[in-house]
Amino acid sequence: MGFSKEVTDRNLQAGSNILCAESSERALLNRFMLELHKLDSDVLVGHNISGFDLDVLLHRFQVGILAFPQTISCQFLVNKLIFNNFKNITYIIMQQF
Repeated sequence: MGFSKEVTDRNLQAGSNILCAESSERALLNRFMLELHKLDSDVLVGHNISGFDLDVLLHRFQVGILAFPQTISCQFLVNKLIFNNFKNITYIIMQQF
């Protein structure tokens, strides 16, 4: 079973698009940023998000795969990220403009 078929089958089982498959890393990062923008969330929560996930994402943006967006939402300008670890919870504080 190919990955695309697996994605389609799982989405059908869930009744919504919980997975997506993209043709390239650039397309995947772009899709991630579009979905993040649609959520318009003020809080990102994840296990070890500052110790791995965000580091990898930011590195991929830095090497030129995709330009890092200047705005995540209309309220916050991403020019300063502060990672504050407290009891294994990472708070990402973005400087408001």
